[in-house]
Amino acid sequence: MPGLPLQNPRWEKFCHAYVRGPTAGNATASYLAAGFAADGTQGSSARVGAYKLMNKPVVSARITELQADVGQTEERAIAMATDRLALSQQMILGQFVRFGFAHMLDYVRRDEHGNTVIDLGAVTRDQAAGIVELTVTERGEGPNRVSQTRIKLCDRQAALVSLGKHFGLFNQKKEDQNPLRHLSAEELQRHNMELQQKIHGVQRGRAAAQAAEAQPAATDEGTSLANNAG
Repeated sequence: MPGLPLQNPRWEKFCHAYVRGPTAGNATASYLAAGFAADGTQGSSARVGAYKLMNKPVVSARITELQADVGQTEERAIAMATDRLALSQQMILGQFVRFGFAHMLDYVRRDEHGNTVIDLGAVTRDQAAGIVELTVTERGEGPNRVSQTRIKLCDRQAALVSLGKHFGLFNQKKEDQNPLRHLSAEELQRHNMELQQKIHGVQRGRAAAQAAEAQPAATDEGTSLANNAG
């Protein structure tokens, strides 16, 4: 009957040894682990005995059943691990969202005199996650007693950067393509001087070319004036 152990205990043990443990997939080792003698059945070797046992229909069917059970167990374990991982990622991203989008206006209000005061009465649990420090200071006694509340929010920029990296908002390749990005301060200064020299050289070349073009024109004009005077 499917799902039930084999009536022969050694056959059943052989099936389990072949499916699980250090002898899994090794018929000869499983054969010996099941308690069969090393010389096999009727004087044959353990390998021959394992081969004969593997080819028994009831044994083959039982191994198939156990392998299916192992496969289902592994699939359930993988599914559970995946769910836990997804839940952990979701929790971490959710916390980054609460940190990154915490806003000071969520924790203050205007009183009847128009003053801005801290009010944590309506703050939700998610909003409270953005507070990393809460300090309450009291001074004076009786009617002169004054209470002062201070809050400190988390590092919003770090949380937003982490979210941006997770969603691929920052293109690191573009930054790496900039050859100046990895230069030191001295190298940048030297590069700047070389660039300035090149610019001055181009400017001098243009000035010289313009002067050369203007000189023949002036000579021709002087020659024309001389001819007219003559």
